[in-house]
Amino acid sequence: MTPMVTPTHLQANAQQEAFYLNRLKTAPPQIKARLDALQAEGKQRGWTFTVGYTTAMDRSLAQLTG
Repeated sequence: MTPMVTPTHLQANAQQEAFYLNRLKTAPPQIKARLDALQAEGKQRGWTFTVGYTTAMDRSLAQLTG
């Protein structure tokens, strides 16, 4: 069953995309470099998801995994 896409979903997606694009604009150079590397890896490996600058990238692996 295909999920129904409503105008509300489209608006939420547009707002989310704008949020992450604005976040990327202010990202430190090392974050931008890491994202570039991850996006290149994803393209090479055929990932079906996108990689973006989320709050997880502001934390170390130890902080994320406890």
